[in-house]
Amino acid sequence: MNYALQNGVTVVASNGNGATSFYPANDPRVIAVSQVNEQMERAGGTDPDVVAPGNGVIAPGPVANDDCRTFGGTSAATPHVASLAALMLSVNPTLTPEEIQCAIRENALDLGDTGFDEDFGYGLVDAGKTLRSVATLGDINRDGQVGFLDISPFIVVLSSREYQFEADLNNDGLITILQDLGLFVALVVMSGQ
Repeated sequence: MNYALQNGVTVVASNGNGATSFYPANDPRVIAVSQVNEQMERAGGTDPDVVAPGNGVIAPGPVANDDCRTFGGTSAATPHVASLAALMLSVNPTLTPEEIQCAIRENALDLGDTGFDEDFGYGLVDAGKTLRSVATLGDINRDGQVGFLDISPFIVVLSSREYQFEADLNNDGLITILQDLGLFVALVVMSGQ
């Protein structure tokens, strides 16, 4: 695990279904996940960072059957958080594991006692809120900043007449100055760049 963390990998681990947490979930550098059911009742080790749905999760069944099955527990809840970490990197590839852990904690829906508590940690993971908090709108070239270099796809499109999907900001299948470049300018103005 140290090798992963030293190389910028975000580690997410099940907090266990017992009364106590275990390694690696009890390492403070790891995002520890417990589960909640439909009634928002927690099950799993104490002191998680966050909780996620972990009861009746639909997953692929045995390969031979090619069907689905349901399962539960912290092992069913943890992939929700690991997937969120991957989505966060897809919208902002400059995030560090510490920033990912912090954003997931800060944007969780508080459950139980106000603030952090040993039952729900910081609360129920909120993917939408977390992604909005880390997304860099208008960062077309994905360098972590919204700036002049993000306009280069428009220049390439206008000079070569070649279609480039990255410049289609409004996802209408067309690259137009008035709509896509206008949207880019609006995003830059809104972000204060």
